[in-house]
Amino acid sequence: MHLIIQRNVYKVHVRTSAQSGTEKVVLALIAVQPLINVSLIVNMNKELYITIYYESLCPDSKDFVLNQLRPAVRYLHEYIVLRLIPFGKSKSVNGGADGFVCQHGPKECLGNRVQNCALSQMADRSDADKVAYVACEMTHKSGAHGSYACASKANISVHDVEKCVNSEEGTRLQKHSELITKLARPSFIPTVIVDGMFMQEIQDSSLIDFIATLCSMLNEIKFCAHYYNKIAMHHLLYSPLNLYTYE
Repeated sequence: MHLIIQRNVYKVHVRTSAQSGTEKVVLALIAVQPLINVSLIVNMNKELYITIYYESLCPDSKDFVLNQLRPAVRYLHEYIVLRLIPFGKSKSVNGGADGFVCQHGPKECLGNRVQNCALSQMADRSDADKVAYVACEMTHKSGAHGSYACASKANISVHDVEKCVNSEEGTRLQKHSELITKLARPSFIPTVIVDGMFMQEIQDSSLIDFIATLCSMLNEIKFCAHYYNKIAMHHLLYSPLNLYTYE
């Protein structure tokens, strides 16, 4: 069986008889619709600048980091530049002098602060390393419980992270994250921004299939071609009502 992609028409040749060698040609018309209208993207760079606004104890943030962001960075890290902002719908009190109030309680404030401090120590590390660290935090909630286990696992200086968390540096980083988040004005957490521009269509599709969303904004990436083939094959196998079969 092999698949030929011609825009939105997918031809699959399936051998139906080992003896006769006859083939059935299946046409899946518009089997896979692009998740977003790429014509809406103004700047089609080789690298996409991605900013993720999230919270340390937010279930939706956890789901996105583990099931969308982590695999996307694994396969497309060469084509994206990632920025992670752990703040979400938190708010500073008296400019941070009296701490912060967070959507999921005080533990989330601590988790956000720990991640901010740890990520600041990872400025020269790869996006894959940063996402691996954040994925650890989202899975085990270490920072939110006052533990630096994920920082240690990521080979970050626990001493430096702890010093940051317990000093004005931690407050400064959280206030900076608050400022950046306010400029973005996210109505939902997590929020995804590409090349400094929020688009609801990108946001919605990113939560469903972040890899396909990024692929639709990247030109002729080999991995993306294979990924689309996989999606098309899934439709062909599990969406028979969309198929027109000719002998």
